Amino acid sequence: MANASILDAPYLDDLPSRDELIRLIYQGALDPVPFQAFLRTLAERIGCMNAGLILRLSRQGTPPIAIWGRKSGLSDDEARRIHEVHASVGHLDPLRNVLARKGAIQTLDEVMPRAELEQNRFYREILAPYGFYRMLGMYVQEPGGWEGNIGVVNGAGSPDFGERERQLLVDLRPHIEQALQI
Repeated sequence: MANASILDAPYLDDLPSRDELIRLIYQGALDPVPFQAFLRTLAERIGCMNAGLILRLSRQGTPPIAIWGRKSGLSDDEARRIHEVHASVGHLDPLRNVLARKGAIQTLDEVMPRAELEQNRFYREILAPYGFYRMLGMYVQEPGGWEGNIGVVNGAGSPDFGERERQLLVDLRPHIEQALQI
């Protein structure tokens, strides 16, 4: 089942088309919470737990600025606490650390073996409380040089993200990068 793609589900025929996702990307720069409608629709299209856009990459001492398509389910206090911890352990994020060039795209399991990941402080303190078990992330850079990441996440028991999800993000990348310039 490790090679199964979550996009192989028959219900996807009723979800928004790629054209709708592209429209939502460009509309996203004007939305009250930028890109949230796009991210929510992307998560629905893929059938995953959530989709997020990192507008400022984490660095030691600085937490990221992240927009999510769906609410996390954590209390506001717990989410704030995790955000504060993120500032001190963001440099330990295994996925963010390998997404360092335009177009780089990887899953969490490609970056670090699961046994090692479960010992990783960043995973235990940041990802696990949100229930993030499967992740696919992609580096984006808008024409002016700003850099960030876009990704999709799923919980335990879900198949890993496959080539169809990867290709969808790759196809959307130039539109995301252009819209970030707006």
